[in-house]
Amino acid sequence: MGSIILDLQNEMLSSNQKVSDLLRKAYVIARKLKIADFERWIHNELNGYNNKSDIPSYRILTGEIRGWNQFNGWIPVIITDIELQIKLSQYQNFQGIPELEAMTNMEEIKGGVHVPLPDLYSRFTGHDTKYKLELNIIQIKGIIETVKNIILEWLLKLEEDGIMGENLIFSNEEKEKAVKSNYTVNNFYGNVNNSQIQQNTNNSNQTITYDLEKLNEIINLLKENAEKIKSGQDDEINQTVQKLETEIKKNTPSVSIIKESLKTIRTILEGIAGNIIASGILYKINQL
Repeated sequence: MGSIILDLQNEMLSSNQKVSDLLRKAYVIARKLKIADFERWIHNELNGYNNKSDIPSYRILTGEIRGWNQFNGWIPVIITDIELQIKLSQYQNFQGIPELEAMTNMEEIKGGVHVPLPDLYSRFTGHDTKYKLELNIIQIKGIIETVKNIILEWLLKLEEDGIMGENLIFSNEEKEKAVKSNYTVNNFYGNVNNSQIQQNTNNSNQTITYDLEKLNEIINLLKENAEKIKSGQDDEINQTVQKLETEIKKNTPSVSIIKESLKTIRTILEGIAGNIIASGILYKINQL
């Protein structure tokens, strides 16, 4: 038996490994090294989050509100207050990774996940009926992949710091290093998701900054809802989204290209009257 750190890194490269199994092995490492923040995080990811305040941002999902109509079935709900619409459309997912993995394999929900909404939604719409939030299964898979990436980043950092755990045993020196390093989940989540694209403007101290996580979220929303956003300019918006996606993957993305791409997308979405998905994405673009 070799290093548990290297062994787990190797297992993570396999597409057949369940993330829940990887989490259990990572939990052994966290317990042995007494890394409390990772112990707590892994426990929550395996068993689910009991406190809303503990739910990380990558588990906050945006869906489409639908209401039951006795003649037309489930139909999209339009709330004229866009900011309220966005708030009501958000869902904090608390389920453990094992449950999410099982969910992604269920044939009956391949088309989407439906979350029943409380009766108070009738107050916001003025219609007394049943409501639900419709989520894309890709969003659930995104949570699982983010968790996997956090573990991988952490394992790579442990290796860089000389913490290897030969034969499942960590030396006193390795344990001391772990305590002094003060590993926290947020640091590794930041490495995976919160990169920023920044550029100073000419002849000025002003800085233009774009959050890579938010840009990726907008791109994913546009791609996932392409069929629901009919603008009459489908080819242009698809090409612009592709251009934007290609640009932010570069080592040094061009802020001017990103800015122009977002401007084009914004203009197209503003021209789609009454489409709540377009309005929601437009709201997110305006928050950048």
